[in-house]
Amino acid sequence: MKYKLVCCLIIILLTSLLTGCWSRLEIDERALVMGVGVDETEEGMIQLSIQILLPREHGVAGEGGEGGEESVWVAETTGHTIFDATRNLVTKTGRDIFWQYSEIIVLGEDVAEREVERVLDAFVRDRDARLNQKVLVADGKASDIMNATHEQQAIPSDAVAEMVRAQDTLGKGGTRVTLLDFSQKIKSTGRVAFAPRIELVQEEGEGDELEGEELKISGIAIFDHEDRFASFLEADETRGVNWILGDLDSTLLVLTEEFEEGAEISFEMISLASKVEPDILEDGTPKMAIELELDGNIGEKQPTVDLPIEDHKKILEKKAATVVENEIKSALERTQKLQADVFGFGEAIHNEFPDQWNEIEEEWPDIFAELPSEVEVQVNIRRTGLIRDRFDE
Repeated sequence: MKYKLVCCLIIILLTSLLTGCWSRLEIDERALVMGVGVDETEEGMIQLSIQILLPREHGVAGEGGEGGEESVWVAETTGHTIFDATRNLVTKTGRDIFWQYSEIIVLGEDVAEREVERVLDAFVRDRDARLNQKVLVADGKASDIMNATHEQQAIPSDAVAEMVRAQDTLGKGGTRVTLLDFSQKIKSTGRVAFAPRIELVQEEGEGDELEGEELKISGIAIFDHEDRFASFLEADETRGVNWILGDLDSTLLVLTEEFEEGAEISFEMISLASKVEPDILEDGTPKMAIELELDGNIGEKQPTVDLPIEDHKKILEKKAATVVENEIKSALERTQKLQADVFGFGEAIHNEFPDQWNEIEEEWPDIFAELPSEVEVQVNIRRTGLIRDRFDE
Protein backbone atom coordinates (compact mmCIF):
# COMPACT_ATOMS: atom_id res chain seq x y z
CA MET A 1 0.00 0.00 0.00
CA LYS A 2 2.79 2.37 0.95
CA TYR A 3 4.63 1.45 -2.25
CA LYS A 4 1.61 2.38 -4.41
CA LEU A 5 1.19 5.66 -2.53
CA VAL A 6 4.83 6.60 -3.08
CA CYS A 7 4.57 5.75 -6.79
CA CYS A 8 1.46 7.92 -7.15
CA LEU A 9 3.19 10.86 -5.47
CA ILE A 10 6.22 10.50 -7.77
CA ILE A 11 3.98 10.44 -10.85
CA ILE A 12 2.11 13.55 -9.68
CA LEU A 13 5.39 15.41 -9.09
CA LEU A 14 6.77 14.39 -12.48
CA THR A 15 3.65 15.49 -14.35
CA SER A 16 4.00 18.95 -12.80
CA LEU A 17 7.33 19.27 -14.60
CA LEU A 18 5.67 18.60 -17.96
CA THR A 19 3.48 21.69 -17.90
CA GLY A 20 4.09 24.10 -20.78
CA CYS A 21 5.34 27.69 -20.66
CA TRP A 22 1.93 29.29 -21.15
CA SER A 23 3.28 32.82 -20.86
CA ARG A 24 6.28 32.42 -23.16
CA LEU A 25 6.76 34.65 -26.20
CA GLU A 26 8.28 33.41 -29.44
CA ILE A 27 11.13 35.49 -30.86
CA ASP A 28 8.97 36.68 -33.77
CA GLU A 29 6.46 38.02 -31.25
CA ARG A 30 9.03 40.37 -29.76
CA ALA A 31 10.54 43.64 -30.98
CA LEU A 32 14.28 43.01 -30.62
CA VAL A 33 16.00 46.30 -29.76
CA MET A 34 19.56 46.70 -31.10
CA GLY A 35 20.13 50.27 -29.90
CA VAL A 36 18.29 53.35 -28.70
CA GLY A 37 18.69 57.10 -29.05
CA VAL A 38 17.21 59.51 -26.52
CA ASP A 39 16.29 63.11 -27.38
CA GLU A 40 14.15 65.85 -25.89
CA THR A 41 11.34 67.43 -27.92
CA GLU A 42 10.58 71.16 -28.01
CA GLU A 43 7.71 70.45 -25.61
CA GLY A 44 10.08 68.86 -23.09
CA MET A 45 8.95 65.29 -23.84
CA ILE A 46 11.27 62.30 -24.18
CA GLN A 47 11.72 61.05 -27.75
CA LEU A 48 13.13 57.57 -28.35
CA SER A 49 14.61 56.43 -31.67
CA ILE A 50 14.84 52.66 -31.37
CA GLN A 51 16.60 50.38 -33.84
CA ILE A 52 14.51 47.22 -34.04
CA LEU A 53 15.77 44.11 -35.81
CA LEU A 54 13.59 43.13 -38.74
CA PRO A 55 12.82 39.38 -38.78
CA ARG A 56 13.05 37.61 -42.13
CA GLU A 57 11.00 34.71 -43.36
CA HIS A 58 14.05 32.50 -42.95
CA GLY A 59 16.38 33.41 -40.09
CA VAL A 60 17.06 36.84 -38.67
CA ALA A 61 17.84 40.07 -40.46
CA GLY A 62 21.53 40.86 -40.64
CA GLU A 63 22.51 37.17 -41.01
CA GLY A 64 22.90 37.14 -44.75
CA GLY A 65 19.69 38.34 -46.30
CA GLU A 66 19.18 39.69 -49.79
CA GLY A 67 21.14 42.71 -50.92
CA GLY A 68 19.39 46.04 -50.50
CA GLU A 69 17.08 44.82 -47.76
CA GLU A 70 16.95 46.85 -44.57
CA SER A 71 18.02 44.93 -41.47
CA VAL A 72 16.60 47.30 -38.89
CA TRP A 73 13.61 49.57 -38.54
CA VAL A 74 14.04 52.81 -36.61
CA ALA A 75 10.85 53.37 -34.65
CA GLU A 76 10.28 56.75 -33.02
CA THR A 77 8.06 57.31 -30.02
CA THR A 78 7.54 60.01 -27.41
CA GLY A 79 6.42 60.08 -23.79
CA HIS A 80 6.77 61.92 -20.52
CA THR A 81 9.41 59.39 -19.40
CA ILE A 82 11.49 56.61 -20.96
CA PHE A 83 9.06 54.04 -19.59
CA ASP A 84 6.06 55.96 -20.93
CA ALA A 85 7.62 56.31 -24.38
CA THR A 86 8.47 52.60 -24.46
CA ARG A 87 4.89 51.65 -23.62
CA ASN A 88 3.65 53.95 -26.38
CA LEU A 89 5.91 52.12 -28.84
CA VAL A 90 4.12 48.84 -28.17
CA THR A 91 1.02 50.28 -29.84
CA LYS A 92 3.09 50.88 -33.00
CA THR A 93 4.89 47.54 -33.13
CA GLY A 94 2.19 45.28 -31.71
CA ARG A 95 5.02 43.43 -29.97
CA ASP A 96 6.65 43.41 -26.56
CA ILE A 97 9.86 45.42 -26.46
CA PHE A 98 12.88 43.17 -25.76
CA TRP A 99 16.03 44.99 -24.60
CA GLN A 100 18.51 42.14 -24.10
CA TYR A 101 20.14 42.55 -27.53
CA SER A 102 20.62 46.32 -27.22
CA GLU A 103 24.27 47.35 -27.72
CA ILE A 104 24.19 51.14 -27.36
CA ILE A 105 22.37 54.03 -25.70
CA VAL A 106 22.93 57.36 -27.46
CA LEU A 107 22.01 60.53 -25.58
CA GLY A 108 21.17 63.58 -27.65
CA GLU A 109 22.98 66.76 -26.69
CA ASP A 110 19.71 68.39 -25.61
CA VAL A 111 18.64 65.57 -23.30
CA ALA A 112 22.19 65.30 -21.90
CA GLU A 113 21.76 68.84 -20.58
CA ARG A 114 19.09 67.50 -18.23
CA GLU A 115 19.91 65.44 -15.15
CA VAL A 116 20.95 62.28 -16.99
CA GLU A 117 20.43 60.06 -13.97
CA ARG A 118 16.70 60.64 -14.34
CA VAL A 119 16.92 59.88 -18.06
CA LEU A 120 18.82 56.60 -17.60
CA ASP A 121 16.90 55.43 -14.53
CA ALA A 122 14.53 53.25 -16.58
CA PHE A 123 17.40 51.41 -18.29
CA VAL A 124 19.15 50.72 -14.99
CA ARG A 125 15.97 49.39 -13.38
CA ASP A 126 14.82 47.24 -16.33
CA ARG A 127 15.93 43.61 -15.83
CA ASP A 128 16.05 43.04 -19.59
CA ALA A 129 18.38 45.99 -20.23
CA ARG A 130 22.05 45.01 -20.24
CA LEU A 131 24.33 46.95 -17.93
CA ASN A 132 27.21 46.50 -20.40
CA GLN A 133 25.48 48.55 -23.10
CA LYS A 134 27.75 51.33 -24.36
CA VAL A 135 26.66 54.88 -23.51
CA LEU A 136 27.49 57.65 -26.00
CA VAL A 137 26.57 61.31 -26.38
CA ALA A 138 25.62 62.66 -29.80
CA ASP A 139 27.03 65.92 -31.08
CA GLY A 140 23.51 66.99 -32.05
CA LYS A 141 20.45 64.75 -32.23
CA ALA A 142 20.55 61.10 -31.19
CA SER A 143 17.84 60.38 -33.77
CA ASP A 144 20.27 61.36 -36.57
CA ILE A 145 22.78 58.83 -35.25
CA MET A 146 20.19 56.06 -35.00
CA ASN A 147 18.94 56.69 -38.55
CA ALA A 148 22.45 56.62 -40.04
CA THR A 149 23.59 53.58 -42.01
CA HIS A 150 26.96 51.84 -42.08
CA GLU A 151 28.66 50.53 -45.21
CA GLN A 152 30.15 47.40 -43.65
CA GLN A 153 27.59 46.43 -41.02
CA ALA A 154 23.97 45.50 -41.66
CA ILE A 155 23.03 46.56 -38.13
CA PRO A 156 24.23 50.13 -37.43
CA SER A 157 24.13 49.74 -33.63
CA ASP A 158 26.51 46.78 -33.87
CA ALA A 159 28.82 48.91 -36.03
CA VAL A 160 28.86 51.69 -33.43
CA ALA A 161 29.62 49.20 -30.64
CA GLU A 162 32.54 47.83 -32.69
CA MET A 163 33.81 51.37 -33.32
CA VAL A 164 33.78 52.04 -29.57
CA ARG A 165 35.72 48.85 -28.90
CA ALA A 166 38.28 49.73 -31.59
CA GLN A 167 38.72 53.28 -30.29
CA ASP A 168 39.18 51.97 -26.77
CA THR A 169 41.73 49.33 -27.82
CA LEU A 170 43.78 51.61 -30.07
CA GLY A 171 43.65 54.68 -27.84
CA LYS A 172 42.50 56.93 -30.68
CA GLY A 173 40.80 59.56 -28.57
CA GLY A 174 37.71 57.69 -27.44
CA THR A 175 36.93 55.38 -24.58
CA ARG A 176 34.41 52.68 -23.73
CA VAL A 177 31.80 53.54 -21.09
CA THR A 178 29.07 51.07 -20.16
CA LEU A 179 25.70 51.82 -18.60
CA LEU A 180 27.06 50.42 -15.32
CA ASP A 181 30.22 52.59 -15.49
CA PHE A 182 28.21 55.70 -16.28
CA SER A 183 25.67 55.09 -13.51
CA GLN A 184 28.39 54.53 -10.91
CA LYS A 185 30.20 57.74 -11.87
CA ILE A 186 26.96 59.71 -11.64
CA LYS A 187 26.41 58.51 -8.08
CA SER A 188 29.95 59.41 -7.00
CA THR A 189 30.56 62.69 -5.18
CA GLY A 190 34.28 62.68 -5.99
CA ARG A 191 34.17 62.49 -9.77
CA VAL A 192 31.94 63.35 -12.72
CA ALA A 193 30.72 61.14 -15.54
CA PHE A 194 31.84 61.12 -19.16
CA ALA A 195 31.02 59.18 -22.32
CA PRO A 196 32.34 58.99 -25.90
CA ARG A 197 31.17 61.59 -28.40
CA ILE A 198 29.57 60.34 -31.62
CA GLU A 199 28.76 62.52 -34.60
CA LEU A 200 27.88 62.49 -38.28
CA VAL A 201 30.63 63.98 -40.45
CA GLN A 202 30.78 64.65 -44.16
CA GLU A 203 32.63 61.88 -45.95
CA GLU A 204 35.32 63.10 -48.33
CA GLY A 205 35.24 61.86 -51.91
CA GLU A 206 37.71 62.26 -54.76
CA GLY A 207 39.26 65.69 -55.06
CA ASP A 208 37.18 68.36 -53.36
CA GLU A 209 33.92 66.45 -53.75
CA LEU A 210 31.91 65.54 -50.67
CA GLU A 211 29.99 62.30 -50.43
CA GLY A 212 27.49 61.10 -47.83
CA GLU A 213 27.78 61.33 -44.07
CA GLU A 214 29.54 58.76 -41.91
CA LEU A 215 29.57 58.01 -38.21
CA LYS A 216 32.63 59.09 -36.25
CA ILE A 217 33.61 58.62 -32.60
CA SER A 218 36.13 61.13 -31.33
CA GLY A 219 36.66 62.70 -27.94
CA ILE A 220 34.32 62.54 -24.97
CA ALA A 221 31.38 64.41 -23.51
CA ILE A 222 31.91 65.37 -19.89
CA PHE A 223 29.26 66.18 -17.31
CA ASP A 224 29.32 68.56 -14.37
CA HIS A 225 28.74 67.75 -10.69
CA GLU A 226 24.99 68.20 -11.24
CA ASP A 227 25.07 65.41 -13.86
CA ARG A 228 24.41 67.77 -16.76
CA PHE A 229 26.34 67.89 -20.02
CA ALA A 230 29.17 70.43 -19.73
CA SER A 231 31.28 70.23 -22.89
CA PHE A 232 33.04 68.01 -25.40
CA LEU A 233 36.76 67.26 -25.16
CA GLU A 234 38.78 66.79 -28.34
CA ALA A 235 40.82 63.67 -29.10
CA ASP A 236 44.15 64.87 -27.63
CA GLU A 237 42.44 66.17 -24.48
CA THR A 238 40.62 62.86 -24.15
CA ARG A 239 43.87 60.95 -24.38
CA GLY A 240 45.21 63.26 -21.68
CA VAL A 241 42.34 62.10 -19.47
CA ASN A 242 43.07 58.47 -20.28
CA TRP A 243 46.78 58.91 -19.48
CA ILE A 244 45.89 59.95 -15.94
CA LEU A 245 43.27 57.23 -15.55
CA GLY A 246 45.73 54.63 -16.83
CA ASP A 247 42.98 53.60 -19.21
CA LEU A 248 45.01 52.91 -22.35
CA ASP A 249 45.92 49.44 -23.60
CA SER A 250 47.84 50.77 -26.57
CA THR A 251 48.27 54.05 -28.40
CA LEU A 252 50.57 55.68 -30.93
CA LEU A 253 52.73 58.80 -30.65
CA VAL A 254 54.29 60.36 -33.76
CA LEU A 255 57.62 61.95 -32.87
CA THR A 256 59.85 64.20 -34.96
CA GLU A 257 63.64 63.97 -34.94
CA GLU A 258 65.79 67.06 -34.63
CA PHE A 259 68.84 65.09 -35.73
CA GLU A 260 67.29 64.33 -39.13
CA GLU A 261 65.20 67.00 -40.83
CA GLY A 262 61.69 65.86 -41.80
CA ALA A 263 61.96 62.48 -40.10
CA GLU A 264 58.94 61.13 -38.21
CA ILE A 265 58.94 58.17 -35.85
CA SER A 266 55.94 56.12 -34.73
CA PHE A 267 56.21 55.16 -31.06
CA GLU A 268 53.78 52.42 -30.01
CA MET A 269 52.97 52.27 -26.31
CA ILE A 270 52.66 48.67 -25.07
CA SER A 271 52.24 49.15 -21.32
CA LEU A 272 51.21 51.94 -18.98
CA ALA A 273 51.37 52.39 -15.21
CA SER A 274 49.61 55.43 -13.78
CA LYS A 275 49.58 56.55 -10.15
CA VAL A 276 47.70 59.46 -8.59
CA GLU A 277 48.80 60.48 -5.09
CA PRO A 278 46.79 63.10 -3.16
CA ASP A 279 48.33 65.24 -0.44
CA ILE A 280 47.12 67.93 1.95
CA LEU A 281 49.37 70.96 2.39
CA GLU A 282 49.90 72.75 5.71
CA ASP A 283 47.24 75.34 4.89
CA GLY A 284 44.70 72.56 4.22
CA THR A 285 44.90 72.88 0.43
CA PRO A 286 44.81 69.55 -1.45
CA LYS A 287 47.44 68.78 -4.07
CA MET A 288 47.83 65.98 -6.60
CA ALA A 289 50.97 64.18 -7.77
CA ILE A 290 50.55 62.33 -11.08
CA GLU A 291 53.18 59.78 -12.07
CA LEU A 292 53.24 57.79 -15.30
CA GLU A 293 55.60 55.17 -16.64
CA LEU A 294 55.08 53.77 -20.11
CA ASP A 295 56.98 51.29 -22.22
CA GLY A 296 56.88 51.12 -25.97
CA ASN A 297 58.58 50.22 -29.22
CA ILE A 298 59.60 52.07 -32.34
CA GLY A 299 57.17 50.85 -34.98
CA GLU A 300 58.11 52.97 -37.99
CA LYS A 301 60.51 55.64 -39.17
CA GLN A 302 60.01 57.92 -42.15
CA PRO A 303 62.04 58.32 -44.28
CA THR A 304 63.21 54.72 -43.93
CA VAL A 305 66.93 55.47 -43.68
CA ASP A 306 68.43 53.24 -41.01
CA LEU A 307 70.06 55.87 -38.83
CA PRO A 308 71.34 54.83 -35.38
CA ILE A 309 68.17 55.37 -33.33
CA GLU A 310 69.88 53.59 -30.45
CA ASP A 311 72.27 56.55 -30.16
CA HIS A 312 69.32 58.92 -29.84
CA LYS A 313 67.01 56.75 -27.74
CA LYS A 314 67.21 59.03 -24.71
CA ILE A 315 66.25 62.02 -26.85
CA LEU A 316 63.22 60.17 -28.22
CA GLU A 317 62.18 58.99 -24.77
CA LYS A 318 62.31 62.56 -23.52
CA LYS A 319 60.35 63.80 -26.54
CA ALA A 320 57.66 61.15 -26.02
CA ALA A 321 57.44 62.08 -22.34
CA THR A 322 56.97 65.73 -23.30
CA VAL A 323 54.13 64.87 -25.69
CA VAL A 324 52.36 62.86 -22.97
CA GLU A 325 52.94 65.56 -20.36
CA ASN A 326 51.51 68.25 -22.65
CA GLU A 327 48.38 66.20 -23.32
CA ILE A 328 47.89 65.66 -19.59
CA LYS A 329 48.31 69.37 -18.84
CA SER A 330 45.89 70.25 -21.64
CA ALA A 331 43.28 67.87 -20.20
CA LEU A 332 43.80 69.25 -16.69
CA GLU A 333 43.49 72.86 -17.84
CA ARG A 334 40.30 72.20 -19.80
CA THR A 335 38.53 70.16 -17.13
CA GLN A 336 39.50 72.59 -14.38
CA LYS A 337 37.94 75.43 -16.35
CA LEU A 338 34.75 73.35 -16.49
CA GLN A 339 35.04 72.38 -12.79
CA ALA A 340 34.59 68.78 -13.92
CA ASP A 341 36.69 66.21 -12.05
CA VAL A 342 36.70 63.37 -14.57
CA PHE A 343 39.84 61.92 -12.98
CA GLY A 344 38.38 60.97 -9.62
CA PHE A 345 40.78 63.20 -7.68
CA GLY A 346 37.99 63.80 -5.17
CA GLU A 347 37.59 60.06 -4.65
CA ALA A 348 41.35 59.73 -4.10
CA ILE A 349 41.28 62.45 -1.44
CA HIS A 350 38.21 60.87 0.16
CA ASN A 351 39.98 57.50 0.39
CA GLU A 352 43.27 58.91 1.70
CA PHE A 353 42.05 61.81 3.85
CA PRO A 354 38.38 61.15 4.76
CA ASP A 355 38.21 63.81 7.49
CA GLN A 356 39.57 66.55 5.26
CA TRP A 357 37.28 65.40 2.44
CA ASN A 358 34.22 65.86 4.62
CA GLU A 359 35.26 69.48 5.12
CA ILE A 360 35.75 70.27 1.42
CA GLU A 361 33.22 67.98 -0.28
CA GLU A 362 30.55 70.66 -0.77
CA GLU A 363 33.04 73.06 -2.37
CA TRP A 364 34.89 70.42 -4.38
CA PRO A 365 34.03 71.77 -7.88
CA ASP A 366 35.48 75.18 -6.93
CA ILE A 367 38.50 73.61 -5.22
CA PHE A 368 39.15 71.31 -8.18
CA ALA A 369 39.22 74.33 -10.51
CA GLU A 370 42.26 75.69 -8.62
CA LEU A 371 43.82 72.36 -7.64
CA PRO A 372 47.63 72.36 -8.01
CA SER A 373 49.21 69.26 -9.51
CA GLU A 374 52.63 67.92 -10.44
CA VAL A 375 53.09 65.67 -13.46
CA GLU A 376 56.02 63.29 -13.95
CA VAL A 377 56.28 61.05 -17.00
CA GLN A 378 58.90 58.39 -17.69
CA VAL A 379 59.12 56.70 -21.10
CA ASN A 380 61.13 53.57 -21.86
CA ILE A 381 61.83 52.49 -25.44
CA ARG A 382 62.19 48.70 -25.28
CA ARG A 383 62.75 47.87 -28.94
CA THR A 384 63.95 50.10 -31.75
CA GLY A 385 63.19 47.65 -34.56
CA LEU A 386 66.36 48.44 -36.51
CA ILE A 387 66.19 47.29 -40.12
CA ARG A 388 69.72 45.94 -40.09
CA ASP A 389 68.85 43.70 -37.12
CA ARG A 390 66.20 41.95 -39.18
CA PHE A 391 68.45 41.57 -42.20
CA ASP A 392 71.13 40.00 -40.00
CA GLU A 393 68.74 37.34 -38.62
